[in-house]
Amino acid sequence: MFLLESISVLAEQENKYLSFPDIVASNKDKNKYFAVYRSGNEHHPSASALHILLSNDCCKTWAETDKLELDISTNGYVWNCPRLCVFNNDIHLVVDAKSSQSEGSAKFVVIQSLISEKGKIIFPKIMFHQGMVPDKVVKFKDRLFCANHFTLLDKITLSDGEINNKLKTRYVQAINWSDNGLTWYNRSVIQQENKNLFCEASIVNCADKFLLAFVRNNKSRMEHIARFRSYNGINWERIEDIQYFGHRMVAFCDKKEIFGVFRDTKKLGLALYHSKLELNINEEFHREVFYVEMEKQENLYNFGYAGLVRLNKDLFYVVYYIQQDRKNPVIKGAFVNYYD
Repeated sequence: MFLLESISVLAEQENKYLSFPDIVASNKDKNKYFAVYRSGNEHHPSASALHILLSNDCCKTWAETDKLELDISTNGYVWNCPRLCVFNNDIHLVVDAKSSQSEGSAKFVVIQSLISEKGKIIFPKIMFHQGMVPDKVVKFKDRLFCANHFTLLDKITLSDGEINNKLKTRYVQAINWSDNGLTWYNRSVIQQENKNLFCEASIVNCADKFLLAFVRNNKSRMEHIARFRSYNGINWERIEDIQYFGHRMVAFCDKKEIFGVFRDTKKLGLALYHSKLELNINEEFHREVFYVEMEKQENLYNFGYAGLVRLNKDLFYVVYYIQQDRKNPVIKGAFVNYYD
């Protein structure tokens, strides 16, 4: 079970909308952690910046080490959702940028950059085009995978066979793959359909035996988190949803346990998720959820989208954004104890 230890504010700016934080542990120094978040002039901003934070004492204190601005009027794009991950023995930033405040009409591009041990953004370059809200890069069976989604606009066919001028949005939840992290190949599709709007997948490597994808269903606010499974990263099957209503689950597997965090859209809280993994049947069981903080109904879309790391056997650290009674959201960090 989980037990909250402490919460602190990592970043706040009264006139800026702070959101979409993530965190990753250094693979070279056990005391060092990197975090990232986006600031903007509003929720769907025209001007934005990515902020890199560095901790040298296991998340007790943080300092900003770099900042990279992007403005639609100057650069033609604005930052969206950043993620941090480790592959090829380096820390990497993966983030999408969009050409418009309207996601329905925007062009998207996914950017990849190294993060130095001093917390500096170096060598940003285009990773691939079209994808939005990318997941962490996950290694599975000697290949790298990065989930993302994109939208298609379909013309609506009327009952008499005529084409309506209105367009219907169709989400395509996809995954790109690479052998080396330098060249990324065409995406395979996890799911695409009109009935459900699947997006924002988090891919989990389950002991290198199979991949598990936790996926948001954007058909309505009150939809269970969907799950898909793959044994090669290319072909996917939908399996039973988990019985929690939520957005943007991010998760990882540690031995035979899965830990995650998501925005609970029913109870309006930042929810930590835990399950046991049974590799003999390739399935989860004994699920539990713990709420770190609660949000107001009017701020449903102004909290969550978090990052999670395990500091040691008994302690986790989660970074997230939350608004509550403030004018704009802030970035927070919470230490959470875990007892098996």
